[in-house]
Amino acid sequence: MVQYVLESQCIGLGYKVYINGVPVSEGDDGSRSVQQSKISQWLINGSNRVDVELYKLTDESKIVTSDFKVTLLKGELGKEPGTEGVLLDYSWDEQISPISITNSIVKSFEFEVIGLPTDWLWLSANTAEISHSDKIEIVKLLKLIYLLFKSTDIPNIMKFLQIKHREIASAMGITQSQIEQGLAMHLKNIWSDPEWKILTVNWENLLITPLSNNRLYSIKTYEKGSIIQIETPNKKYMLDLIISKVLWSLDYC
Repeated sequence: MVQYVLESQCIGLGYKVYINGVPVSEGDDGSRSVQQSKISQWLINGSNRVDVELYKLTDESKIVTSDFKVTLLKGELGKEPGTEGVLLDYSWDEQISPISITNSIVKSFEFEVIGLPTDWLWLSANTAEISHSDKIEIVKLLKLIYLLFKSTDIPNIMKFLQIKHREIASAMGITQSQIEQGLAMHLKNIWSDPEWKILTVNWENLLITPLSNNRLYSIKTYEKGSIIQIETPNKKYMLDLIISKVLWSLDYC
């Protein structure tokens, strides 16, 4: 089964990468990072777009060098994609595209996709702006999923994610239960630490950002970023939540 993967490599810069208006990779602390993101669920048959935003960090006291590269790969799981599987290979050049504190840059690229096994349900959402009552429903949904994570209620977490899991399973050629078992094992590992905790959320101070022509909405808080943030003594886990207007279903990446 063909998969699409985006790899971002960055040091010394802040960056965000969007696929068809959906954020799929970002970093803002300047440390060296390599992120790989499976992006099949954000693609459509036909023309697709990648937007790369790069910006200087306000505190550069510890920045020695700056570099950024993004690669978009197409291939089958477990196999090297080869040169024909490289759909995008962009490296930032400071001489060509200088960046300053007051001047970020955005680079856009297009690529074609054919033969996707499914049309994602979120694409059928209407593109009207959300109303005040819609926002109330979003907050209700977020509070519920927050409580499910807080109470370690894995079965009901899976119910909220069943549309996403079903479609991703179809795209990957695996079963929905395989995806759910993998997520359940990951959550159980986090919750096995007796000192784990979920950070509190200020529900009056949410940042709701429309994506993909109002079909999706990214939900964060102004103070902390991700709604779901779980900490153990040795690690911090953050889930960036994206809401689909179709049945107000939940995705996260």
